[in-house]
Amino acid sequence: MKIDTIIVRDIEMRYARFGRGQKNLVIIPGLSFKPVTDSAEAVAVSYESFAEAYTIWLFDVRSNAPCEYSIEDMANDTVEIMKYLGIELADFFGASMGGMIVQYIGLNYPDLVNRMILASSMCRNNETSYATLGRWRELAAVGKLEELVELCVDDMYSEATLRNYRDILIEANSGISDRQITEFISRIDAVHEFDISNQLATIKCPVLVMGSEGDRVLGSQASKEIAAQLNCELYMYPDSFSHCVYDEAPDFKNRVHAFLD
Repeated sequence: MKIDTIIVRDIEMRYARFGRGQKNLVIIPGLSFKPVTDSAEAVAVSYESFAEAYTIWLFDVRSNAPCEYSIEDMANDTVEIMKYLGIELADFFGASMGGMIVQYIGLNYPDLVNRMILASSMCRNNETSYATLGRWRELAAVGKLEELVELCVDDMYSEATLRNYRDILIEANSGISDRQITEFISRIDAVHEFDISNQLATIKCPVLVMGSEGDRVLGSQASKEIAAQLNCELYMYPDSFSHCVYDEAPDFKNRVHAFLD
C-alpha cells in the first residue's frame, strides 16, 4: 500500500493506493471527522477481493480547502489529482457525500467514468437530510463534541451494529481537533447546498444505486430518487440497516462485484 500527499497547483490532497490490477477503482468516502486515509489499512482489508483485478485509489477531500467549498469543487479537485496521477478511466464507488462528488464527476467528466456505484447518497436534499445534518451542525457549532459523536454514530449505524460496537465506534471518532470540526461544518454546508437533480439524467454511464429503507441520515427516498432520475439499477436493503449499509451488509461487496463484472 502507498499513502501519500499530492500537491498540484494550490490543491493538497491525501490518497492511498493498493491492489495490483489493470483496471482502476476509485473510492470516495462520505462525510467524516477524520481523514479516510487514516483508516486506509482497514479499507484495503475490506476491499481485498478487488485487489487482483483492480488498482484501488482512496481519496480524501482536499486538505487545504477554502472556507466555502462546494461538492462540485470537491469533484473538480479530485479529478485534477487523478489526472496528475495518470488515471484516465476508472470505475467509481461513492458513499454518502462521496456519492455526491461522484455524481458531479460523472456529469462533468464523462470520459473519465466507466461505471458508478452510489451508496446511501442523494441528488438533492430532503426533509430527513436537512433535519439530521442540521442537528449535527448545531452540536458542532457549539462545541458539544461528545454529544455530536454519539449522535452521528447512532444515526449512521444499525441497531445490531450499535449493540455490539457502539463504544468502539464512538472511541474511534473521539479526539476531534478544532480544525476538523471547522471542516466538518463546512462540508455539511456544502451538502446542504447540493442539488444536481435537474442535471442528473444527462449521466449516461452504467450506474448501480444501493441504499437502505432504514437510512436515518438521508432517508430511503434519497437513493430511490437517484435511481428514478437515471433509470438505473437500484437495490434497497431492509430497514434493519441504516446509513452505513455499505459497511454493514454482508453481501454488499458481492453486489458491487457483480455490477462491475
